[in-house]
Amino acid sequence: VSLTISDGESYETETKQNYIQVEAIPTTSLEGLIVNSFTGNPVPNALIQFVNLNLSTTSDANGNYYIDNIPEGALSIDFAGSPREGDFPLEVNFSSSFNYNLFQISVSAENFLTYTTDINIDQLEHEVRNFSLTPDNQINEISLVLSWQAEPRDLDSHLLTPEIEGNSYHIYYASKGNLEIAPYAQLDLDDTNGYGPETISISEYYSGTYHYFIHKYAGIGTLAGSNAFVDIYQNSSLYSTITIPETGNGDYWHVCNIDGSTGAITIINTVGNSAPSTIRNDISQNEKRKWIYSNNEYRDLTWEWDFESDGIIDNTNQNPTFIYEIPGQFDVSLTAQDENDSVTLVKENYIMVTGSINIPPIVQNPMGTIDIVANSSDSTSINLNDVFYDENGDVLSFSYSNNEHIDIEILQNGSVRFTPEYNWFGTEDIIFYADDEATVIINRQTRYITADTLTVNVILPETTYIDAGEISGVWDNTSSYLITGEVNIPIGEELIINGTEEMHATVIFPDEFSFVVDGVLTANYVDFIDYEGNLWNGIIINDNTNNTTISNCLIQNAFVGITINGCSPAISAVEVINDPLERVITETGIVINDAASPSINGLVIDNYSKKGIEIINESTSSSIPTISNLRVQNSSNSLRDSLNIGIDIQGKVAIQLDDVVLKDFTNGINFISDGSQYRDIPTLSNIRVQNSSNSLRSTNKGINIENVSTFVAIADTVINYPIGMKIATTESFGSIPTLSNIRVQNSSN
Repeated sequence: VSLTISDGESYETETKQNYIQVEAIPTTSLEGLIVNSFTGNPVPNALIQFVNLNLSTTSDANGNYYIDNIPEGALSIDFAGSPREGDFPLEVNFSSSFNYNLFQISVSAENFLTYTTDINIDQLEHEVRNFSLTPDNQINEISLVLSWQAEPRDLDSHLLTPEIEGNSYHIYYASKGNLEIAPYAQLDLDDTNGYGPETISISEYYSGTYHYFIHKYAGIGTLAGSNAFVDIYQNSSLYSTITIPETGNGDYWHVCNIDGSTGAITIINTVGNSAPSTIRNDISQNEKRKWIYSNNEYRDLTWEWDFESDGIIDNTNQNPTFIYEIPGQFDVSLTAQDENDSVTLVKENYIMVTGSINIPPIVQNPMGTIDIVANSSDSTSINLNDVFYDENGDVLSFSYSNNEHIDIEILQNGSVRFTPEYNWFGTEDIIFYADDEATVIINRQTRYITADTLTVNVILPETTYIDAGEISGVWDNTSSYLITGEVNIPIGEELIINGTEEMHATVIFPDEFSFVVDGVLTANYVDFIDYEGNLWNGIIINDNTNNTTISNCLIQNAFVGITINGCSPAISAVEVINDPLERVITETGIVINDAASPSINGLVIDNYSKKGIEIINESTSSSIPTISNLRVQNSSNSLRDSLNIGIDIQGKVAIQLDDVVLKDFTNGINFISDGSQYRDIPTLSNIRVQNSSNSLRSTNKGINIENVSTFVAIADTVINYPIGMKIATTESFGSIPTLSNIRVQNSSN
């Protein structure tokens, strides 16, 4: 550099030699050949373009091209995953590649698929790179296009297939295959003069593994030094470019495997001494640190993968495997860095995982509260399929808990039937559960159970107050009837009380009132009950028309359940029940007075402390009660005396007893007559009288018959009485009993 200074009269010059040094920016050049990947013919007028640089050219009539003034590049990375879509859980194999002085080049021509790839250009050397273009009318499942440098001059493409229609195939230069018939795979041509390309295409997959590898057949140099690369096309789109590793000894390059069932590609990318059937992986696929060569020095490269775009580093291997456990579309990010550079590559929406995740059932219509009338059932208020919803469409199974007094039945259509205990009313909070167990099997998810609580109020029907006095008409189960005084059905009048099996009618007695029947009572499915522990006097029947019928009824906590005075009502399927703990002072379950001849069938009498049934006829006419299918039981802890009798019969009674069970009375049957002759002979058949083994038994009698002129006893059994059967009469007349098949048994102690 020279500087001259002048004042108009004189000047002075200063010169400094080699003062400024300017280094030239290193550049290089690239040339090569563009060919048809299927025919090997040159492709003229192809556009070769550096994507991020203002550099491009076109191939000449012979397919040749040349580009110079290519500047120095930087670290770049790429990665691929396979498979990229499928149902969860989806296992994806990822592989990454890296390079320095890497440039992205696009090669395109009319009637050909555009080819885009990254190439590494050494700044110290002139670069030769040939490219092959695939015709846009050649669409196959996959095409594997091999390219390399001038030497070694002959690299060969090989494909080993799984079994196809009974045979396995080896596709190579001596057996090129066929795309139309088995093996549905074909090598286009065998290039023996360097560069390539050689293309193997698969038109149809078969289940099993395809092995793709390259063999150095002839030429100078090593396979690892050939700068070979393989472009993998799937469905006419470039899937990945695999560059041969610079490490590894041998003449075989195992590029990848392909799963014929799924199309998934597993990148192998190792060089070794044998074909894939015996090839050894000389480079660990999970090695964390990779050494690469650039600018005549080694650099330490690390990897950070984010597979779900959540900011979390999921793996630090170069070629990892990741399992996607939930469905969705995922970005994948890879960061590679050394001591000088850090590069991040993000591929958006790169992995698509399909399938439906198991979502717990939800409560879409909370159950809240329902009211049920006591002594009824309800199966219309709640349907669990309306309460719970499952977004996956799983068929739900239902269960419940926390019910004590209400019976629950879940019907096949999801409806719930509620049946409270008889004569119980109150509130219960019942928990219902919806279980989507079916999804557990399909998606390997934890099962989900969702719960909701229903408050059930069991209430009495609407109450109708019945004042003291005469009653008649029709009562039903839509109301409960509260008796406020003595009531009477007058002669010539009728009261009809109808319930149903599902919902009984209810008549309530809050105090010691009587229900007197002088007219006609027809009662079916009716509960005659006390109120809050207050005893009542029972039903008194004086119906001279003999048209009263009581069936399927409950009579609860009355001093005397039913009193029949000189008439013959029909009574069937009736329970006369007393509280065993509090009602020890009650009298008798059924009382039959005078010349009454009722028909009683299916009667249950429980826990009356004095007598189960008392029959007294002091008139001159015979009383002929017919009683069958009778069960009478006393509380085993009640007070006992000589008047504690199961059935007490006094007077002119031609009793007809059949199928009777008496339990825990001091005396079972006590039958005392006046010795009169009977038109109808008293009959005791199929009678079973049993006392508890620990009761006082010094004078207890199972069956005591006195002054009965004649009777028949058939198939009767007496257990645990010191006197099983006693038959006695006065001296003025005799007794002619008939006894058949009688069993008497006492306990051993």
